[in-house]
Amino acid sequence: MKTIGMSEVLEVKARIKALLKERRVTENQLSNDGPFSQKVLNNQISHQATLTVEMLLFILDRFPDVSADWLMRGTEIDHTAMVADTEAVRGLVTQLAEKDRQLSEKDKQIAQLLQIIAQRPVQ
Repeated sequence: MKTIGMSEVLEVKARIKALLKERRVTENQLSNDGPFSQKVLNNQISHQATLTVEMLLFILDRFPDVSADWLMRGTEIDHTAMVADTEAVRGLVTQLAEKDRQLSEKDKQIAQLLQIIAQRPVQ
């Protein structure tokens, strides 16, 4: 298991600062949206205070389009590929449902034909 050092923590803090800058959100504005005072936010994000799990969860809740993977590791999952795969699977599920409906209809037709055959007199 990898030991988490100060450099990794500083990288997470840098990503949070970059996110706030990109979104044009100040620490003061962010503090108005959640349970943390501006002082606590500033200490954890910009100074040497420990970055708490609660703070990370708050950041992720405040910016739901930001992935935890990116926030913690700086890597991103290719969500566009996942969306495309999901759409393809939905299409296949729709096709399967239609085929299932068609098979069910054929089963009814076969049952009707078997009844007709059973009612015919034997020669």
